[in-house]
Amino acid sequence: MLMTDDDDDDDEDDDDDVNFRYDIVHVFLRDKCPEWIRNRHPSGGVPVLEMDDGRVLYESLVCAQFADDANPQSRLTPADPYTKAKHSILMSEWEKVCFDLVLCMFSRSFSTYLEKFSLDS
Repeated sequence: MLMTDDDDDDDEDDDDDVNFRYDIVHVFLRDKCPEWIRNRHPSGGVPVLEMDDGRVLYESLVCAQFADDANPQSRLTPADPYTKAKHSILMSEWEKVCFDLVLCMFSRSFSTYLEKFSLDS
């Protein structure tokens, strides 16, 4: 989780390739999600990027794109348009797989499958 609202420079990572200040805050989401994260990310996930002025971004791809746009000399994503497009295709396909899995999990046939094989206990 990337946060930039902490003025304490003791925890600041020094990286010659990065031209903006950042702090890394480790959050263990297996426990109850802290309220301060929910205040920044509606579903309580990470990463979260918070600017000094209080503006907040979340979701991995959005944060990576913002970091690339804000600091183009040290990119997180490919600069080559073709490679970037291929990565976008991969992410699009992965979203389809995840969507299909969610549909399967909540479909009637999946519930029947769980009952039949007692996998829900």
